[in-house]
Amino acid sequence: MGVDLATQGAPIMILGLSPKEGLHLVRERLRERCPSDELVLELLLELEHIPLAITQAVAFILKRRMTIPQYLEQYRKSDSNRTHLLAFEFADHGRQSASMESVAKTWSLSFDWLRNNNNVRATDLLCLISFFQHNGIPQRLLVGTGDNGDAQNEFDFEDAVATLRAFSFIDARDADDGTEVTFSTHRLVQLATRWWLRREGVTETEKWALSALKSVSHSFPKPTSHPLEGYWTTCQALLPHAEILLAYEFGGHPLTDSPQSLRQREIDTQRARLFAHTGRYLAWMGAYQEARGDYEKSLFLREKHLGERSIDTLESMGLLFWLLCFTARLGDTADRAQAVSLGERVVTLRTEVLGPDDPQTIDAMSDLGRAVEISGDWERSESLHREAIARSTRVLGRHHPDTLDCMTGLALVLEERGGVEKITEGIALLREACEQKSKQLGTEHPAVLADLHNLASMLGQIEETQGESLRIMQRTLEVKKRILGIDHFETLASVVNLTVALCDGQAFGEALALIERTLAACEEGPRKNEPSSRELVKRIQRQKQNVLNNWAAHMNTKVDRQAHDLSEEL
Repeated sequence: MGVDLATQGAPIMILGLSPKEGLHLVRERLRERCPSDELVLELLLELEHIPLAITQAVAFILKRRMTIPQYLEQYRKSDSNRTHLLAFEFADHGRQSASMESVAKTWSLSFDWLRNNNNVRATDLLCLISFFQHNGIPQRLLVGTGDNGDAQNEFDFEDAVATLRAFSFIDARDADDGTEVTFSTHRLVQLATRWWLRREGVTETEKWALSALKSVSHSFPKPTSHPLEGYWTTCQALLPHAEILLAYEFGGHPLTDSPQSLRQREIDTQRARLFAHTGRYLAWMGAYQEARGDYEKSLFLREKHLGERSIDTLESMGLLFWLLCFTARLGDTADRAQAVSLGERVVTLRTEVLGPDDPQTIDAMSDLGRAVEISGDWERSESLHREAIARSTRVLGRHHPDTLDCMTGLALVLEERGGVEKITEGIALLREACEQKSKQLGTEHPAVLADLHNLASMLGQIEETQGESLRIMQRTLEVKKRILGIDHFETLASVVNLTVALCDGQAFGEALALIERTLAACEEGPRKNEPSSRELVKRIQRQKQNVLNNWAAHMNTKVDRQAHDLSEEL
């Protein structure tokens, strides 16, 4: 898109070129130096088929005697490089001989035109959009409350969107399936907008970066142990924008009482909030290492600015503690000691700040029971879980999701303690938890699937219920594959347990087929670099050899028995 430089009228809109038109333009400019069509198409895609950007890039390539691959290598290195290349001035001999233009400078004329013609809302919206991921921007991130009431704001917003669409600055995908309207823009528009903002000063740039951060921070669903419908799709839509803004480098300021330090405090507390929210979603999705990093950053920032007794700090502390309980169960001895130590601290602080019967204190007590169980102190763990159940039942009720979580924790330690009486009690607790959570959350909710996995494990330890255990394992695995993916930790844990159960039932062929399908599906899965999933994949690989060995031993025993029986007959 460009503007009519000869008049003060409205801009002239120039839309993106087709691949055929783009190829023709580059061939005409580069002539004998023009490379293969594949390389030209790669350049066009990177520049989003924008004519002025293509012309500018070719001028730069010719002047510096570069190749297209060399230009792309420089362009892709960083936003700073892209902005530098974008602002390169060139003489376009197709225009008046004295004209010197660049993509950034040409677009800045359009930005100035918007501002000078009282399109303040459109200008503000464009500034905000420049800090998000360029695709899939949900409308909720762009609609502010403003000062003139919701109806007026809605009208202003729609008017601003119409203006930006007319300029080809943004596009919109209307929701025809009941979902939210989403917007998209060119990455080059974002770069040019930020270049334009930097001309206005660092303060103006950081003002809009902070506005974008606040928008995502307050829109991202809060951490929860029992997400309801809408949580998953909302988090999935917002995560790319959250990751971009969490990686954005705001200008740091010393921690003093100056206005700059107060602004940095606001930035850090918003980032801490968002880290806590994204961490919980990443944990649900099986990205435990990334979740831990987010929790640690959230806790650091909140302790730095709010102190350890702040409710927000206690939230981050509790989230990190919960995750350490999980990673400690995978066998990390350092995490075991850290989990117990941090858990004691969380329970103490929440008791002092919130009170002993606050649901968050009770939740921390239940998690501490899990940490203590992993460290091997089963008696204390059982005591903590029973106390947590008693308090949660009194405060929230027997069938509140938090109480049911406490019951699940007690069932797990009862399984560890062993014995028919303990396991029978654990099975009864898990049956109740599964039944009630299924009613409240749905039969395919990840929390329900996790409880069913544990229930099947305990049922398998009693001969009379081994058939039921196998059926639950098979049904749960199929749902987990569909809901969570084959390489999610929870799914792989079900594969491990089902493989053992199949081997115990001498269904060696079925067990081997399950292992081979799982390993093949995990080779290029999205969680192939996640330590927890990788560890279970290694375990399944070892299981494969064990299955083959046991199958061979079983066949040898069968042959020996048949030979013995034949010998007896003779």
